[in-house]
Amino acid sequence: MWKLAQKVQEQEEEKKREEAAAAAASSTAVNRTSSAELQKKRQQASTSSQGKIDIAPKPGAAKKKKDPTEIRLTSEVADLDPDATPGVEVKWPNLKDLLNFEVSVIPQDGLYQKAKFKFNVAVPKGYPHNPPTVTCETRVYHPNIDLNGRVCLNILRAEWNPCLGVSHVLMGLMTLFLEPNPDDPLNLEAADLMVKNPSQFKDNVYKSLRGAYLSGHQFPNLLA
Repeated sequence: MWKLAQKVQEQEEEKKREEAAAAAASSTAVNRTSSAELQKKRQQASTSSQGKIDIAPKPGAAKKKKDPTEIRLTSEVADLDPDATPGVEVKWPNLKDLLNFEVSVIPQDGLYQKAKFKFNVAVPKGYPHNPPTVTCETRVYHPNIDLNGRVCLNILRAEWNPCLGVSHVLMGLMTLFLEPNPDDPLNLEAADLMVKNPSQFKDNVYKSLRGAYLSGHQFPNLLA
């Protein structure tokens, strides 16, 4: 009887030891799982942090300064009065590029009346200290515009100063057609004829605007 009781007691103690071992193993597994999850969260946090650093602006990064030429020109464009010079139209082919634009001139009076002339204007980075460059895209018989499109206008050269602007250039282009100046020529033949034989000069202008062939050059019909 005593041996039976002893055996039962031994079995109970063995069962307790097994239960204790199982509990210890379970605790170890939980700890290992918690450690793995903690490590994973740390890695995720590190990755997230690295991403933020990559896209964040760098400390001390300077903002791009606006170009003084663009600032001045933007102000002038905003103040342009489309009715200030009748017959003159300004167009920007690329609205993101204010430095290059087109000008159409339709003289309201004089020898070139009702013909349409196209000019390209390029504003340099040194503007307004340096004048714009203007070229005529329309072939014209004119003492101040040569057959390659170069334009002779006093305010675009010696008489230019920083107080002048786009509006003055537009007015100057119209003045070229209202008051051609033979004393400051680019087309020497036209200027000479204008001084020595005004009636022949007028006749040449008349014919050239209607698509005539003059002085070895074909002119476009601008009054069709």
